[in-house]
Amino acid sequence: MDRKLIFEAVKNGDLEAVKLLINKGANVNEKTETAFTPLHIAAEECHFEIAKFLISKGANINAKTIGGWRGGRTPLHFAARGNCVKIADYLLSKGVKVDVKDEDGFTPLHYSALYGNQEMVEFLISKGTDVNSKTNLNSSVYWTPLHFAVEEGHKEIALILVSHGADIYSADKKGKTALDYAKEKGLTDLIEKILEAVKQK
Repeated sequence: MDRKLIFEAVKNGDLEAVKLLINKGANVNEKTETAFTPLHIAAEECHFEIAKFLISKGANINAKTIGGWRGGRTPLHFAARGNCVKIADYLLSKGVKVDVKDEDGFTPLHYSALYGNQEMVEFLISKGTDVNSKTNLNSSVYWTPLHFAVEEGHKEIALILVSHGADIYSADKKGKTALDYAKEKGLTDLIEKILEAVKQK
């Protein structure tokens, strides 16, 4: 059986084809060269019913990618990047850790803040994620989710993070805080709102 078929069926959101392939012997944990599994693809594309089916058939909920751009990413990282709250919730209900890190120290919250996925940010916070988790010092920028939110101009997310305890004085490997980056980008309105939010806590 062509190994690519299961990935194509998942990517296309074709649940019946996925079921047929699995029932005919396709490997539910088939891997690409960079160790993507069908569940990674389902999470990335927000195909909830397919993700649920794959998990019911033994898909590895903690499978990690290798090589390429940021190895060590799990299906939860992809769900966070794609703002797929339903899949993220299901993965957590099955025992996935909310603060699982990839090889560069990115948690699902880092990806949510980076890509501007406010719904996912709020969901992960409600599940107890660490809002001050930093990416790796050696292989990355040593940023918190707040750094990413500010750098990408996701103002509402930045304020949500601050209101839930994000440390506005947490510095990266260059010694810069999220406020420093906000100043560099001329986001004076955001700086004022952040400082006001800190006062109100």
